[in-house]
Amino acid sequence: MTISYMKIQPLEKNIKSLIGDQSSYFSIPDYQRSYRWGEENINDFWNDIVTAYDNHEENYFLGSLILISRPSNNDFEVVDGQQRLTTIMIFLAVLRDHFAKNGKRDIAEKIQNEFIRKDGKYRLQVRPEDRSNFEDHILRDVSSLDGIENSSLGPTFINAIRFIRENIKQKENEVKDFTEYLNDLYSFFMDKTLVVSLIAEDLSSAYTIFETINHRGEELETDELLKNYLLKRLQEEVTKHNRQHPQAMKNFEEEKQMLLSGYKFIKGVAGENLKMQELLRHHWTAMTGTKPRKNLYKEIINYIKGQNISSDDFIKEWKWSGECYASLSKENDYYRSLSFQAKNNLKCLRLISHTEWIPALIATRRSKYGKEDFEKILALTERMYSLFWIAGYGATKVKNPTLTLIRDYLNKNRTIDEIKKFIDTILRKNRVVSRAQEAIVGECYGSPWCRLVLAKYEYSLTDGSIDKEIDFEKTQIEHILPQTMNDETWKNVFSEDEHEKMINTVGNLALLIGGVKEKNKSKNQSASNKSYEEKKSIYFGETLKDGVSAFQMVQDLKDYPEWNPKNLEDRGEKIISKIDQEWEITEDEKNQEMSTSRSDNGDTQREEDSEYSETDLKDLLIETLQRETPLTPRIIKFLEILLSESRPISRDEIKERLFDLGIGRDVGQSGHFLSNISQYITKNDNDHMRQIISFESDGSVGSLKDNYAIIGQYRDLVKDALDAVQS
Repeated sequence: MTISYMKIQPLEKNIKSLIGDQSSYFSIPDYQRSYRWGEENINDFWNDIVTAYDNHEENYFLGSLILISRPSNNDFEVVDGQQRLTTIMIFLAVLRDHFAKNGKRDIAEKIQNEFIRKDGKYRLQVRPEDRSNFEDHILRDVSSLDGIENSSLGPTFINAIRFIRENIKQKENEVKDFTEYLNDLYSFFMDKTLVVSLIAEDLSSAYTIFETINHRGEELETDELLKNYLLKRLQEEVTKHNRQHPQAMKNFEEEKQMLLSGYKFIKGVAGENLKMQELLRHHWTAMTGTKPRKNLYKEIINYIKGQNISSDDFIKEWKWSGECYASLSKENDYYRSLSFQAKNNLKCLRLISHTEWIPALIATRRSKYGKEDFEKILALTERMYSLFWIAGYGATKVKNPTLTLIRDYLNKNRTIDEIKKFIDTILRKNRVVSRAQEAIVGECYGSPWCRLVLAKYEYSLTDGSIDKEIDFEKTQIEHILPQTMNDETWKNVFSEDEHEKMINTVGNLALLIGGVKEKNKSKNQSASNKSYEEKKSIYFGETLKDGVSAFQMVQDLKDYPEWNPKNLEDRGEKIISKIDQEWEITEDEKNQEMSTSRSDNGDTQREEDSEYSETDLKDLLIETLQRETPLTPRIIKFLEILLSESRPISRDEIKERLFDLGIGRDVGQSGHFLSNISQYITKNDNDHMRQIISFESDGSVGSLKDNYAIIGQYRDLVKDALDAVQS
C-alpha cells in the first residue's frame, strides 16, 4: 500500500514549534483509547531523551503524529500519537513545577503561558471523559501538581507524573550541578527533539496512513485497527451515499458517533477481565464457526469487503455478540433470570483453564434459542467441556468440535436432540467419559480440574433456594486425612500404603474458605495435621468460634464419626456417583467407550494414526506437558532422557536413569512409572505422542515396549516444547 496519492502534509518540527506555534492546538477525540502509558513506556521516554542529550547528539527523533486539520475548531484532531503527545504535556508540567520550586520561576511561567496554555486555550484537550481533571490538576497553572496523589485524576496520569518525578530525582543524585543540567536538558528537549506530523485532509486519509505505518497491525491490537478501518470505511460510505442520494444526505459526524457508541459499548462489555481483541475473536468464531488462520484483522477486512458489509452493520453484529457475552455475567438481568442449575453450569465453565466454550454460548444466544433451550444447550456444553478438561484435553483438542458445533448446529438452529447426539458422538469418539472417570477415580488433588470436580459436587448438594457463589481465590482444598500423619491417631487407623494410596483421592478432599478470626488463618491452615476430632471441631466452628463451614460437603462430614479407610472410600464413591448423576454418565456409556477403544486400538501402535502438522504437533505436546498430573513430570524426564541420545534407548536403561533423576524410590518403582508412561503414549487419543516417539513391541495387548527413541525430524520440536513449558 502506498500513500503518495493522498493529500497529506508531512511536517518535521521540534517540540517548541510543535506545541508553541500560533496554530498548535490539539484535541483527542472520544473514540480514542484512554491514556495508558505505564512505567516502562515513561522510562523509555525519559531515558531516550537523556541518552541523546548526554551523548551530545545533534537531534533526537521522538516519533510521529497523524493529525486531521480542523479549521472550524482551530485545532488538530489527533488520530495517532495521543500517548506520546499527552506524555509531552505531562513532562512539561512536571518540569514547570520543578523549575518553580527551585528558583526558576521565569522558565516555569514560560512553559505554562506558551506551551501548556496560550491565549486562554489549552494546547492539548484530552478525551472528554478525562478533560476536566486533566486540566484542573495538571494544566491549570504553575504548581497544579501539588497534592496530585490525592486528586480525582485517573491512576495512569498520576503514575506517569510519579515515574517522571522519580527519574528526575534519580538523575539529580547522579549529577553535580543538577539545576544547570536540567535547564540544558529542557532546552535540548524543546529545540532538538523532533516530531513528524502527518496532516491529512479527512478521516479516511488519516486512517489509511495510520494503517500503513502501523505495519499491518503488528504494533496495535486488532480491535484498534478494525475500529479505525470501520471509521475510514464509514466516511467512504457516507460520501458515496450523499453523491447518490443528495435529497437524503447523511451527516458523517452523526454516523460516526453512532458507530463509536457501539464500539464503546463493546469495550465496556469487555471491561478489565477480557481483552477487546479476545472478545473480537469470540465474536468472529461465534459468527462464522471458524478460527482465524493467521491474521484476524486481514480476515475480517476481507470478509467485510467480500460480503460488502457496511461499517454500521458490522459494528451492530459485533455489538450483538457483546450483548450475548454480557448476558452470561452475574450482573446481567438475563443471567439473573436463569435457573440455579444453569447458573451453576456457568460457574463450572469458568473454572476451566481455556475459553473455547465462550463462543459456543455466544453463538447459542445469537441464534435466539428460547431460555429453556438455552439452558439445555448450556448443560450439554458444560458437560462436554468439563469432561474434556478432566480427561486431560485442553483447548487444542476441543477446538475442532467447537467449530463444528457452532457452524453446523448452533448457527443453524438445530434441535436439542441433534446437538446432544453430536456431543455424545464427540465424547465417545475421543473416549472422553471413560478417561475422565479414570482421572476422577485416581489422584484428584494436584490436578488443574480438582476444584471443578469439588465445585460440581458442592453445587449438586444445594437446591434452588441457595444461589451459592464460591470465591475460589479464597478457597483452599483440605485433606481430611492429612498429607503428613504427625498425629498418632492417624497412624493407628491408616497404614503407610493406605495413606499413600488414598491421600489425594476425591473421597479425602473438601473445599474450605479462608478468613477466620484466629491469627487470620483459614480453617484449612488451622486444621492442618490435627486429629480427626480436632479437625471436625474446626470445620464446625467450635474451636475458632467462626461458625460452621459454608460448604455442604464439609457439613456432611457429621455423618462420619470416624475417618478410616472404609469411610473414606464410601465418601469417594458417593461423590463420584453424585457427579456421574450430574453429568449423566452411565455405565453403558463408559462400557461402550472402552469397547470402542479396544476395537480401535487395543495396546498397539496403529499405522493409521493421524499425521499432525508440526505446528499442531507442538501445540499438542505443550498441552500434554502442561497437564497438572503426577504423570507429567515423569513424562518430561522421559523425554529429556530420549533427547540425550541419538539412538534407541532400552527399557532397562531408561528405568535406571529415571531412578537416578529421582523418579521412584527404587528401580522397580521407576519401571512401574515407565509402564504408566508407555500406557499413556499408546492410548488411542494420544496419537500425537506416537508421531514423535518410536518404540519396539510385539503388537500383542499389554506387551512391554522397548528401545524408545524420538524420531529424528521431531527432536528440535520436542526441545522447543520442553523449553516452552520449563521457561
